[in-house]
Amino acid sequence: MLNIYGVTQRVTEFTRITENSSSLVDYVLTNFDELDVMVRHIPKMTDHSVISVNFCNKAFLWTNIAKPFRNFSTLKMHDINLELINTDFLLNSTDVNILYDNIHIICETVINNISPIQTYSIREDSVPWYDFEIKNKSKQRDVTQPHKKKFLTFRSHYVSYMFLGVFYILKPWGVKKQQYYYKKIDTYKHNSDKMWKTLKTLINTKISIQFDIEGDIKEIKDCTNIAEQFNVYFIESIKDIINNIDTVHNWNDIDINVNIQNKFDEFKLINLCDLSPIFGLLKHPQKMIINLLNSPFLNFMPLRASSNANKN
Repeated sequence: MLNIYGVTQRVTEFTRITENSSSLVDYVLTNFDELDVMVRHIPKMTDHSVISVNFCNKAFLWTNIAKPFRNFSTLKMHDINLELINTDFLLNSTDVNILYDNIHIICETVINNISPIQTYSIREDSVPWYDFEIKNKSKQRDVTQPHKKKFLTFRSHYVSYMFLGVFYILKPWGVKKQQYYYKKIDTYKHNSDKMWKTLKTLINTKISIQFDIEGDIKEIKDCTNIAEQFNVYFIESIKDIINNIDTVHNWNDIDINVNIQNKFDEFKLINLCDLSPIFGLLKHPQKMIINLLNSPFLNFMPLRASSNANKN
């Protein structure tokens, strides 16, 4: 009957528990695959257990994840140093490997005793780059930042303190955010849709960075740096496409690294209009080769000219 209607029973545990028997008497019948069904035996209000039903994507977003960390505060580090000073490291052996193992084991034991690995929970839907370091800096800022009432007559002093506290958090925040999305680029290389979403987030950033170009300090937007990173990415992608398709052209004679003009000051600031047609061709690798090699965004030399040059 269930197979005829295309539904399944999602409850797999006993739902009615008494002193004499345990039985499955409650059902969740559905044809929806992305359901998270759990039998809650605690708290127990009646002899029937509570059944919770959540969409899997919602349940995943609100899952608490435990992240490991060690408490290396100033006091803890002082205790570790003091313990190591008063420890006999058993350095009476002439074997370097034995000495190393003894030192490693003793140091690890001392650290585990004084600063054991702890865990703290974060929500999966929280900001990924808001890690323990940023959280700790936020607490330090709140403790050290003076109270507003002390500066009622010196408002400019209060504003300066406030901005110092804000930038104390923003600098590592921006670095961790950029690192997070760069890792996502590598993760989503073979998924054009997710790749495009990650790229849009990177391009829309407002953080400026400085580059030392032949002794000349230039402050540019992150999107220029991203253009350089994607330049390398497209070169690797084109190589993979060339090596995995059959064509009448002798692609092995073309050195892609020579064809590209990668002078840093010639990169232009990319925007969504520039990249939209390029990413649209990811699903058509044969069309993508010529378009990418001749793309003004990547500053490639014309394909025919480079082919003739290689033949000559």
